[in-house]
Amino acid sequence: MSEILKLSFNNERKEKLYELIQKNISIKKGAVINFLNTRTLYLANKDKFYHAVLKDSTYRIADGTPLVWLLNLKSYKKYKTLQGPEFFNFILSKSMNVSHFLLGDTLDVLQEINKKYKEKSHITGFYSPPFTNIENFDYHTSSVMISKNKPDIVWVALGSPKQDIVSKKLAIKFPNTIFINVGAAFRHSLGKFTDPPNFIKKLGLTGVFWRFKEKPIVFLKMYPKYALFLIKLCINEREKS
Repeated sequence: MSEILKLSFNNERKEKLYELIQKNISIKKGAVINFLNTRTLYLANKDKFYHAVLKDSTYRIADGTPLVWLLNLKSYKKYKTLQGPEFFNFILSKSMNVSHFLLGDTLDVLQEINKKYKEKSHITGFYSPPFTNIENFDYHTSSVMISKNKPDIVWVALGSPKQDIVSKKLAIKFPNTIFINVGAAFRHSLGKFTDPPNFIKKLGLTGVFWRFKEKPIVFLKMYPKYALFLIKLCINEREKS
């Protein structure tokens, strides 16, 4: 596996990743799966605690073409991007033999997800925690709901870095459960995000397009920093190779 910032990245396709998850479920072995992009790496580079959280996860997947470009600079195995929303839709559309719990987003969104997939997958429950910072997150109710519903997989949609930290802590309490952090996947699966033009998709900038439409001021403030960070990473990795 190739590394960026001392974080190794898995290169499994969605079918293979699902096989690995099914194997873990069959032997009652938990896991934490993170889909990482340039922004999450930028944050991990700034915060040692968050870096440790990501490093401690079971699988790290490149969610975004810029990371794939960087990984392919140093790997003979050609990496391909796998987005959290894509994986969420793939699994929820074909997994009646696996039980799911949804954590995050609003109650309305969770009810819509439950309605959409109820004929295709086994969703045992869902919980929309109060919107708050990570220090005040409602771990108690989340734990009670997970314990009550006993899912094989918990899908966490709280946004990074919050969802990654929450999953790490919950995984300690539920060592037999799979936690998958998927950001805006719930809303994406309901069609609440407009697809960008094809040339943006081919460049792997779909996430950038969504973030610009959702929060243009934040985008214009932060993304130049992310771009500069990525350029520096590319130079450093090129020198190492």
